[in-house]
Amino acid sequence: MIKYMEDYSVQPYQVQSPDKLIRTILNVCIAVGAVLCAVFIFLAVAGFGHAAISGIPSNATVAINGHRVTATPIKMRPGNYQISVTSPTIESYQGTLHISLLATTQFKPTLLPRDANSVASSTLGAVPNSTLVPKFDTVQYFPDNWIAGKLTPDGTVLALHYDETHKSWTVAYCNAPSYPQSISSMPSAVGAYVQSLLAARNDA
Repeated sequence: MIKYMEDYSVQPYQVQSPDKLIRTILNVCIAVGAVLCAVFIFLAVAGFGHAAISGIPSNATVAINGHRVTATPIKMRPGNYQISVTSPTIESYQGTLHISLLATTQFKPTLLPRDANSVASSTLGAVPNSTLVPKFDTVQYFPDNWIAGKLTPDGTVLALHYDETHKSWTVAYCNAPSYPQSISSMPSAVGAYVQSLLAARNDA
């Protein structure tokens, strides 16, 4: 029986030339660089978010990182920003505004009305016919920047209003000499409240 020798051909080990390896590495680096470049270009052109700010009084000043802003929405880079809101009719507000990439942040801060005693002090200076600092014993806030109440200790009835035209708080009513005393010129809710305070004062 004749056995035939099988032919096993062995291929020599192919050693990659240094030039080809370098070219491969360079091609990979170029591809990675192209991707990174595309990402950087995208971020430079479209890498923004927006802030939509609402619930701000018309007389307020809004500042982001110390720079006043007047329009909304605001186009901004992603990150955290310090935002402040100031107005003669509210307590000053400070907070953090977070902006996300390609997203719109809806920002509506919780604002508190300005302290009534502070408004009375800055408007009157002192309780009529005294040197006492004005302080409310009873006070109520009304829409459109109206404040009314009774001062301590003498029970002076006082109504204050922020005048948008003159950008200042004014005395709308005070039952003391030399001050306005026309209830009819006030909104009905304010006038009714002032009349109830006067009635309670007269009954006391």
